[in-house]
Amino acid sequence: MRILMKFKNYFRKENGFTLVELILASSISLSTIMMGYFVLRNIIEGNKIDEIQFGLNSQVNDALDFIIDEVESGERIIDKESDIRSLNNNCSFPSDSEFIFGIKLPNQALAKSDYIKGGDQFNLSQIDCPIVYSLKQSTNQENGPYELIRYGPQFNEKGFYLSPSFNDFQNSTILENISSKENYQKIKCNNSWKSLKTMRGLSYCIDNFNKAIEIQIKVEDNKNKIANNPNTSLLSSGGFSRVQDSSQISLIPPPSLSSGNAPNCIGGECCWLGVCLKSRKITFMLDISENMDDNFEHRNGEIIKGRWTQSSPEFLRPRINGKGLITYAISSLKDHLNRLPTSESDQVYFQIIAFNNTTQKYPDSSPIKLSNSTRLAAFEFLDNLTTEGFSKPWDGLCSALVNESTEQVILVSSSVPSNSEGTCAGRSASSSNDYAEIIEEYNRDSRSLNNQGSLIIDTVSYFHNFCDSNKNYLNDNWMGRISMGDESQCTYIK
Repeated sequence: MRILMKFKNYFRKENGFTLVELILASSISLSTIMMGYFVLRNIIEGNKIDEIQFGLNSQVNDALDFIIDEVESGERIIDKESDIRSLNNNCSFPSDSEFIFGIKLPNQALAKSDYIKGGDQFNLSQIDCPIVYSLKQSTNQENGPYELIRYGPQFNEKGFYLSPSFNDFQNSTILENISSKENYQKIKCNNSWKSLKTMRGLSYCIDNFNKAIEIQIKVEDNKNKIANNPNTSLLSSGGFSRVQDSSQISLIPPPSLSSGNAPNCIGGECCWLGVCLKSRKITFMLDISENMDDNFEHRNGEIIKGRWTQSSPEFLRPRINGKGLITYAISSLKDHLNRLPTSESDQVYFQIIAFNNTTQKYPDSSPIKLSNSTRLAAFEFLDNLTTEGFSKPWDGLCSALVNESTEQVILVSSSVPSNSEGTCAGRSASSSNDYAEIIEEYNRDSRSLNNQGSLIIDTVSYFHNFCDSNKNYLNDNWMGRISMGDESQCTYIK
């Protein structure tokens, strides 16, 4: 019995744990588990913060890459809001947003078929208006205060723009959560560049030729805060337009090849539809009869061995760089006016005469000095023109003939004028031949003897070749007849 008690006491004292030991062991185990939990929690939270920060940085980087891609494929950067409408008064951007900058696009191929195989010819479409980037206040309370908006042409999965028309331009949100604050460390512009511009959480600077840009964006993510503070990202990127334009090819215009009195445009001579200016006093004449309408169907064919040969289809709607005749003529004239100089040392005087069976002029009397205001007024005049009626150029042409303020006329048409009785330089006429004869004789016997010299009459024959009677189905060369004077020429564009 005594032996049994000793055994029990031995087992209890030597092989068991006291209550204190058990409590202490439990405390150590619990502390170890808690420490492991907090370490694991911190690792998970750290990974989550890194993941959120990485995602935020990726969003900003994606937006910057997209913008720089468009800059590199664009022709130039537009940093003045007023310049958005310089080529087209219809160009705009959402009125509830703040302008940042725009990108002028070169002519575009809208499909793979626009590239002609085995040659260097392209069917390119002129984009009506530039792309505009702007800041808009966010309507989503969960996002940051501002959104970066792109307004411009949309594109398909192959990267081709869907439509060049400003009527099809749409809004796209490029980046959300743009900061409303400007108190961040900003990029430094190159000393030879324009000064830094800052709009809220976006800053940028461009070079003096509007070809290169460096842009910086700050975003604040209020949905995923860190220590009750918004998660932020501040990144920048830069790029340079890869598209050559007239300002990039030649910054110093070469001497004019045609006349010492001709103005100089950026990149060289000032030319419209292949006809270069030979004077600083110029009148542009534009046919707005129904034959110039974008949807007018012209007879389709060609002259083979001196005879007209019908082609298939019998009729078609001509296109130049993807645009109809009148649309291309107006847009190219706007571009031409935009390139003409406006300085006091290089003054240009111009007039626009639009004709069908009536005549419209800007300005009404004589050529006016080209300036920013008169150029915009001319754009508005062009935008209000409509195509209708028949072609009758003689009133406008004869008024320019006797006007001493006009030294050169560039006339564009795609049809043959209707015979109509009238007067030209004080003489009666009833046919194209009559008017051409009067113009030739008045130039020779009157204008050539005066200080202003003979009137230069350059003509541009659209689609059908009316420069030569043997090159069109009507056997008519009325444009070639009126362009027979010194320095005058007739140009055919198909």
